[in-house]
Amino acid sequence: MQGLDTTSPSGRLLFSLLSVFSDYERAMIRSRGVAGLDRVCAQKRLGRPPMPADRVETINAMLLAG
Repeated sequence: MQGLDTTSPSGRLLFSLLSVFSDYERAMIRSRGVAGLDRVCAQKRLGRPPMPADRVETINAMLLAG
């Protein structure tokens, strides 16, 4: 990597441009990720599947029994 002299006007300009482009790229990556998650969530359920109702009832009965 080359050194960047931020004491000169051209160095500060280049540093500012790099900062702007990196902010833009980060925003684009985030928006693509969110769009992908939205697309997948519209098609199917994410995460652990729910427990069967009979197992939930058994757990609740055991909790009530102590």
